[in-house]
Amino acid sequence: MPMSRFIIEATQDNFNEAVLSNSHKGPVLVNYWADNAGPCLRLWPVLEKLANDYAGQFLLVNVDTNDQRQLAQEYGVNSVPTVKLFVNGEVVEQVHGY
Repeated sequence: MPMSRFIIEATQDNFNEAVLSNSHKGPVLVNYWADNAGPCLRLWPVLEKLANDYAGQFLLVNVDTNDQRQLAQEYGVNSVPTVKLFVNGEVVEQVHGY
Protein backbone atom coordinates (compact mmCIF):
# COMPACT_ATOMS: atom_id res chain seq x y z
CA MET A 1 0.00 0.00 0.00
CA PRO A 2 1.36 3.42 -0.89
CA MET A 3 2.46 5.56 2.03
CA SER A 4 2.52 9.34 2.48
CA ARG A 5 3.25 11.62 5.39
CA PHE A 6 -0.31 10.96 6.60
CA ILE A 7 -0.17 7.18 6.02
CA ILE A 8 2.35 4.79 7.54
CA GLU A 9 2.82 1.03 7.93
CA ALA A 10 3.06 -0.37 11.45
CA THR A 11 4.94 -3.44 12.58
CA GLN A 12 5.49 -5.02 15.97
CA ASP A 13 8.71 -2.97 16.19
CA ASN A 14 7.18 0.48 15.60
CA PHE A 15 3.53 0.09 16.71
CA ASN A 16 4.01 1.83 20.07
CA GLU A 17 5.46 4.93 18.45
CA ALA A 18 3.38 4.87 15.26
CA VAL A 19 0.06 4.40 17.04
CA LEU A 20 0.15 4.81 20.79
CA SER A 21 2.56 7.77 21.00
CA ASN A 22 1.11 9.54 17.98
CA SER A 23 -2.42 9.14 19.36
CA HIS A 24 -1.49 11.59 22.13
CA LYS A 25 -0.84 14.22 19.43
CA GLY A 26 -3.99 13.54 17.40
CA PRO A 27 -6.33 10.76 16.28
CA VAL A 28 -4.78 7.65 14.75
CA LEU A 29 -6.92 5.42 12.55
CA VAL A 30 -5.50 1.89 12.38
CA ASN A 31 -6.48 -0.22 9.38
CA TYR A 32 -5.93 -3.93 10.02
CA TRP A 33 -5.94 -5.49 6.56
CA ALA A 34 -4.80 -8.43 4.44
CA ASP A 35 -3.83 -8.39 0.78
CA ASN A 36 -5.80 -11.57 0.12
CA ALA A 37 -9.13 -10.11 1.32
CA GLY A 38 -11.25 -8.35 -1.29
CA PRO A 39 -13.06 -6.11 1.22
CA CYS A 40 -9.70 -4.78 2.44
CA LEU A 41 -8.66 -3.94 -1.10
CA ARG A 42 -11.96 -2.12 -1.69
CA LEU A 43 -11.71 -0.17 1.58
CA TRP A 44 -8.11 0.94 1.04
CA PRO A 45 -8.77 3.65 -1.61
CA VAL A 46 -11.47 5.17 0.62
CA LEU A 47 -9.14 5.37 3.62
CA GLU A 48 -6.25 6.65 1.51
CA LYS A 49 -8.42 9.44 0.06
CA LEU A 50 -9.67 10.45 3.52
CA ALA A 51 -6.14 10.57 4.95
CA ASN A 52 -4.89 12.73 2.10
CA ASP A 53 -8.01 14.94 1.90
CA TYR A 54 -7.89 15.64 5.64
CA ALA A 55 -4.13 16.30 5.36
CA GLY A 56 -2.86 15.54 8.81
CA GLN A 57 -6.04 15.92 10.87
CA PHE A 58 -5.55 12.23 11.61
CA LEU A 59 -2.84 9.67 10.92
CA LEU A 60 -3.71 6.49 9.02
CA VAL A 61 -1.68 3.47 10.09
CA ASN A 62 -1.86 0.18 8.20
CA VAL A 63 -1.21 -3.17 9.87
CA ASP A 64 -0.83 -6.11 7.49
CA THR A 65 -2.37 -8.95 9.48
CA ASN A 66 -0.64 -11.59 7.36
CA ASP A 67 2.76 -10.23 8.40
CA GLN A 68 1.82 -8.90 11.85
CA ARG A 69 -0.26 -11.72 13.31
CA GLN A 70 0.85 -10.99 16.87
CA LEU A 71 -0.34 -7.37 16.64
CA ALA A 72 -3.68 -8.46 15.22
CA GLN A 73 -4.11 -10.99 18.01
CA GLU A 74 -3.00 -8.53 20.69
CA TYR A 75 -5.69 -6.05 19.59
CA GLY A 76 -8.44 -8.63 19.16
CA VAL A 77 -8.64 -8.52 15.38
CA ASN A 78 -10.56 -11.62 14.29
CA SER A 79 -11.62 -10.48 10.82
CA VAL A 80 -10.46 -8.01 8.21
CA PRO A 81 -10.87 -5.28 7.50
CA THR A 82 -11.00 -4.00 11.05
CA VAL A 83 -10.49 -0.30 11.67
CA LYS A 84 -9.78 1.09 15.14
CA LEU A 85 -9.54 4.73 16.18
CA PHE A 86 -6.95 5.46 18.87
CA VAL A 87 -7.00 8.65 20.95
CA ASN A 88 -4.64 9.19 23.89
CA GLY A 89 -3.36 5.63 23.65
CA GLU A 90 -6.81 4.03 23.82
CA VAL A 91 -9.21 2.53 21.28
CA VAL A 92 -12.24 4.85 21.28
CA GLU A 93 -14.12 3.44 18.28
CA GLN A 94 -13.89 0.46 15.97
CA VAL A 95 -15.64 -1.10 13.01
CA HIS A 96 -15.36 -4.56 11.45
CA GLY A 97 -16.03 -5.49 7.84
CA TYR A 98 -16.77 -3.46 4.74
